Amino acid sequence: KFICVELGTYCGYSALVLATTLRQFIQEQEQNHDQPPFEFQIYTTEVSSKLLNVAQSVFRLAKMEHNITPILVKSDDDAAKIDEATKKNRQKSRSE
Repeated sequence: KFICVELGTYCGYSALVLATTLRQFIQEQEQNHDQPPFEFQIYTTEVSSKLLNVAQSVFRLAKMEHNITPILVKSDDDAAKIDEATKKNRQKSRSE
């Protein structure tokens, strides 16, 4: 599984471009039967709740909310949120 952590979401454009590119790559791999498909998850952090809300709307409109997890980070202690989110995802992947 491919995992990416992006620092600074802004409006979500770069996370969306990465997710779209990865989805397209996976589809091409499946068509060519070159490699087995893989899963990916993008975690993107933002300090502004307003910008994070805009990005979440963009992810939903693009139907990428399953692959992109936005995280609001307000202080150094919030770095634990990133760690917790990635741990949950690893546990979920192992159980599937």
